[in-house]
Amino acid sequence: MLDSRAEGSLFIHKAISLQNDSKENARKLREKAKRKRLSNPSSPEEQLIKEKSKFLSKSKLKSNSWIHNNLTELKKDNKSLIMPERFANVSLYAELWKLGHKDSSIDSLMRCGVPYRHIIKQVGDERLVYPVKHKCNNRTCLSCAVVRKNRLKKKYLPYLKSFKRTAEFDFHFLNISPKNYNSLEEGYSEINRTFHKFIRRKYFKTRFKWGIWVIEFKENWAGKPQYDRGTGNFLYYHDKRSWNIHIHLLYYGKKLDNVIRGKCLECGQNALSYDESKGGYYCKNSKCNSTKVVVKHKDSKLVREWKASSNNQDVYIFVSPDIKDKDKNLKKNLNYLLKYVSIDKSDLFNDKSRAEFIHFIHNKRLLNKFGSLKEIEHKPIEEVKKKHFTTKEGLKINYLNTPISDEEWINYFERGFE
Repeated sequence: MLDSRAEGSLFIHKAISLQNDSKENARKLREKAKRKRLSNPSSPEEQLIKEKSKFLSKSKLKSNSWIHNNLTELKKDNKSLIMPERFANVSLYAELWKLGHKDSSIDSLMRCGVPYRHIIKQVGDERLVYPVKHKCNNRTCLSCAVVRKNRLKKKYLPYLKSFKRTAEFDFHFLNISPKNYNSLEEGYSEINRTFHKFIRRKYFKTRFKWGIWVIEFKENWAGKPQYDRGTGNFLYYHDKRSWNIHIHLLYYGKKLDNVIRGKCLECGQNALSYDESKGGYYCKNSKCNSTKVVVKHKDSKLVREWKASSNNQDVYIFVSPDIKDKDKNLKKNLNYLLKYVSIDKSDLFNDKSRAEFIHFIHNKRLLNKFGSLKEIEHKPIEEVKKKHFTTKEGLKINYLNTPISDEEWINYFERGFE
C-alpha cells in the first residue's frame, strides 16, 4: 500500500501527463484543420456564416447588457461588418460606422441622457426616486460639455487662485489663430507641434510660469461668410472647405509684446498698427493715426516668434486686456477657456462633418498644460457615496439601496424624470 504522500505524488503525475496529452491532441487538431482549410478554402459567404454563428454563441453570455439584447450582426474587434439597423436610421451614426468607429462608442452616444440606474432618497416618511442618466462624454454633446467644464473648473480654479498677483506676474489670455488648414489631421498635428516649439523659445523662458491651453476647431465650407476678427464686418464667402484650428491660452507670467514697432514721424511714438483700408501701417495713437511712419519690424514680437517656430507661417495673435478683478474675471476667463474643450455642433456643416470630427478627435487631448501646472494630474473622478446629506432647510435625507415598489415607479414618472 502506498502512503498518502506517494498517492498524492502519483495523482499529480497523472494529472500533468493528461494535461500534456490534451495539449498535444489540441495542437494536432489545429494543424489538421489548417491543412483542410488550405486544401479546401471556404467561400467568403461560408466564412461569414461561421463567424456569425460563433459570435452569436458568445453574445448569449452577454445577454444582460442592453447592447447585446437584439444584436444579430457580425462583429470583429468591436466593429460590426454589416451596418446594424439601429445605426442606419440616423445619419450621424451611419457616418460614424462608415468611418470605422467602434460600435460601443456609437451605442454610448445613442444612450446619452437615458436613465440606467436610480437613487432612492427618503424625506421623512416619503421615498423619492431620482434617475442617474448615462453620459456619452462626446465632444459635440452639449449636456456632457457642461458637466466636463464644471469638473475641470472645480479642479483648476482653487489652484489658480493660490498664485500671488503682482505688477510683474499676473494672469493673461492669448488667442493664436494660424491660416486655415485643408484637413483635420494636418491642422491638429501642425498646430500642436508648432505651439510646443513656440513656448520653448528663449523669449518665453522668463515670461511664462505656467499655462493652460485648448485647441478649438471650426469648419469652413463653400458659401460660409467670413467676418473681420476685430470689427466684425463682412469680408468674403469661403470658396472651399477648410478647418480653422486655433489655440486659446490662459497663462501666468509677464506681459507679452504684441505691438508692431516703428516710429511715427508726427507724434514720435513707436507703437504702430496695420490696416489695409487705412493704407497699411499707421500710428497707434488714437489722437494721431498718421500714416507717416517708419516701420522697424513688419510683425510684432509674438508673431515673429511664431513664424520662427512654424517655418514662417502666417498667424493672427490677440492678447486680451488685463484680468483686473482678482476672482470674478479669472473665473470668467477660465470658463471661456474650458468651453472650447467641447465643440458646438453649429461649427460643423452637417452630420458627415460631425462624424469625421468625432472619429478623428477620439482619444486625443484638447486641454493641455505646461510649467508648474503639470503638478495637477488627471485622476479619474470617483463617485462619492454618502449615507445622507442635508438640504438648505436643514432637512436630513438618507440614501437607500432598496428595491423600488410599483407605487414609487409611478411617483417617479409623475415627477417627470424620463
